[in-house]
Amino acid sequence: MAPANSRPVSLLADLVALGRYDRPIGIWLLAWPCAWGVALARPASIDLAVLCVILLAGSALARAGGCAWNDLVDRDLDASVERTRNRPLAAGRIGPRAALAFIAAHLALAASLLVLLPATAVWLVPASLPLVLLYPLAKRFTWWPQVWLGFTFNWGALVGWSAATGGWPGAGALLLYAGCIVWTVGYDTLYAYQDRAGDAAAGIRSAAVRLGRRGRGFVAIAYAVAVAVFAVTLAATGAGAPAWLGLAGFGIVSIWYTATVDLEDPVSCGSAFRGAHRAALVWFVGLAADLALTGSEIVR
Repeated sequence: MAPANSRPVSLLADLVALGRYDRPIGIWLLAWPCAWGVALARPASIDLAVLCVILLAGSALARAGGCAWNDLVDRDLDASVERTRNRPLAAGRIGPRAALAFIAAHLALAASLLVLLPATAVWLVPASLPLVLLYPLAKRFTWWPQVWLGFTFNWGALVGWSAATGGWPGAGALLLYAGCIVWTVGYDTLYAYQDRAGDAAAGIRSAAVRLGRRGRGFVAIAYAVAVAVFAVTLAATGAGAPAWLGLAGFGIVSIWYTATVDLEDPVSCGSAFRGAHRAALVWFVGLAADLALTGSEIVR
């Protein structure tokens, strides 16, 4: 006979998996554009720390709810792909009603954090919901769902900027958002290569299926364009030397993972995908160091 507490433990494990809490890389990739947006607005150092903590918590909640929504819509497709067929919804261990309750709870918790942000940032957050709701459908209509993900996943760059300035996103924020979109296209293409064979067999569209052997060059170009746009962003916001050094480090880390990835090996593709987090951390350290050394001056 199974232990009496086995079902609650199993349900908890499935809920953790539903929100991808066991794979926090997505939280970081959602949070970094928020943190960059805050840092580039050049608030006081204490405000940088406080806002980054709030936005990191919001990113964790929003990402969990978004993953659950994605899995709810894609549960039949996920069941046909080796890497995803054991997800709780695809495997039938969690039903649609429980998933909707999970999503509602996370939306409520994320919304509770909005009281800590300026009014402008509060208005920006719900504007991203249509992007989130429609993202799971993108792979059904386009070979480039990575582009839609870029628009969706990097909305925090605008929110972070507004949270720091109390105003609407300026030119620096819009440039940052554009660069982040291209950056996401790059790293999510590497992510898609983990499932290229299964996606092709199931008729699922993705950049990896479309590109085939041309993926490395495509990702390299995407990262190069992202770095170029980020450089323009630094120039527009008057960033100092540490921020530029951080961006150089970002570029070097990105080049390394792009050059060394084996697109035929899902494990290697997963490692290269996670390398985007490490590159992002390097640039944030540069931005934070620049703020600490040169002081605060809110960029409008």
